Amino acid sequence: MFSSKIVTFNKINFLNKLSDGFKITNKSHREYFNLGHPLESPPTLRGSMVVEFKMSFILDNEEFFEYGSPVDIGGLSAGYIGLENYKASDLKVNFFDFDKIISEISAVRFYERQKFLEHEITESVYGILKSNFNNDLADFIRFDENPHSRLFEFCLAGGYKINEDHVQKIHIPNTYKNSLLMKRISDRFKGRVLTFNPKYGFESRNVG
Repeated sequence: MFSSKIVTFNKINFLNKLSDGFKITNKSHREYFNLGHPLESPPTLRGSMVVEFKMSFILDNEEFFEYGSPVDIGGLSAGYIGLENYKASDLKVNFFDFDKIISEISAVRFYERQKFLEHEITESVYGILKSNFNNDLADFIRFDENPHSRLFEFCLAGGYKINEDHVQKIHIPNTYKNSLLMKRISDRFKGRVLTFNPKYGFESRNVG
């Protein structure tokens, strides 16, 4: 299991923290992450980078954990997700409940974990959803056509930390690799910064 974040290069606070551990204590500087791979269809901005985190990243930031959700809260609040009779607050769970759900999903078969990380819900994960949420919500998450309906996300307040051992991989457009900021990030996470051709988007990062 792992979590990830799509990052555009105007996310200065996040990039500074990634490059040198610069600590932001202002709670208004919230950041949002999702479990598994970022959504690739439709493609996102060609100039984006992708950061993959080990699960220790969540555990070590318990004190900054604001909420977890099985659904993309931003998409729900903006009306892009057709989940009727639910408000964003209905879907937000605390650290301990989110950790429990993750632990249960981590125990399913490898194939089903991989599907979950690609935002597909298999029978075993469906059972976990039904044991932790209302049946109608579990049905919606599994069967809705919009992948944002199963984009498990979590939000961290601004004081969260990124340690060297939290990061699994960083995928950056090759056009940015020689920038001062990217050099600092590459120095900090040696061997874990990988480049891709932005012409083909970050969805091509694992090809070739």
